[in-house]
Amino acid sequence: MVGSYPDVFEAGAAYSGTAFGCFAGSKGDPTPMGSNQTCAQGLTHTPAQWAQFVYNAYPGYTGKRPRFLVAHGLADSLVRPTCGYEQLKQWSTVLGVTNTANQTGSSVDEGAAYTKMIYGDSNKLVGYFGQGVGHIAPPVEPVLLKFFEAYEK
Repeated sequence: MVGSYPDVFEAGAAYSGTAFGCFAGSKGDPTPMGSNQTCAQGLTHTPAQWAQFVYNAYPGYTGKRPRFLVAHGLADSLVRPTCGYEQLKQWSTVLGVTNTANQTGSSVDEGAAYTKMIYGDSNKLVGYFGQGVGHIAPPVEPVLLKFFEAYEK
C-alpha cells in the first residue's frame, strides 16, 4: 500500500513479506491467495530494479515517501529471509538511506533473538530479523507503535 499510495501513508510495515512488486506478473497460481513461490523463495533484483517497481506504481510522484519497517524471521521457510533483505534493498533506495547501525542481543528492544538494522536515522527505515523465528516475526507491539508514532523532525 505504501508503494502504491505514498501520498496517503506516513509509514508502513511488512511482517514476513516480500519487496513491493515482487508478486507482479504472477500467472494463474492455483494456491490460496495467489502465493508466488518464486517470489517467496527469494527472488532477487538490484536495489535500483526493486525501487523502480515502487516508482512505477505512482509515476511522476515527487513527494515524501513513507517510512518503513521490515520484520522477518530467519527461520521462515514459507517466505525466505532473503525476501526481507530484498525489501531493505528496495526501500533504502527509495528512501535514499544507507545502513548506519546494527544492534543485536540485549540492546534490541525486542529481545536477544533479534537484530535491528537501522537505515539513515531510526525514523526512515528499520529492519528486525529474528534468529530462530519462523513465519510470524513480530517485534513486540510497543516497538511497532513507537515506529508509527515517530515523526521526522
